[in-house]
Amino acid sequence: MTIFSVQRFLEDHFERRGLTDVDQYAVRVANTFERLGSRVSDNRLAAELRRVRTAFFRRNQDLNRKEFELQLAAALRRRFKKKLLTMPRTILSEDLPLLANGFAHSIDLSGPCFPSLSWPSRPAP
Repeated sequence: MTIFSVQRFLEDHFERRGLTDVDQYAVRVANTFERLGSRVSDNRLAAELRRVRTAFFRRNQDLNRKEFELQLAAALRRRFKKKLLTMPRTILSEDLPLLANGFAHSIDLSGPCFPSLSWPSRPAP
């Protein structure tokens, strides 16, 4: 996630709803979201957004700030949620020759790390 993609998402989000951003509220929200990270709860993000000083809500008076910020927090988290990483399986010593096939010439095998492994010899290019 980059701050620019979050900013662009917010600008598009405001534009689609016909909202006017006169003081770069989208930039401030993007900075806040980036600082807190995508794993923050909707309520915590909305609480932090309440602390942002802006003329956005004076310009768009039909908005309820508290509701809007909670909806905005949910939209940001939904759009930029971190995918859960799955842990790769452990590389076993019998996998190493398969992984290094073609790269044996660039791996130093002279140390005590792999005393029992034998690598196929490759002709020099």
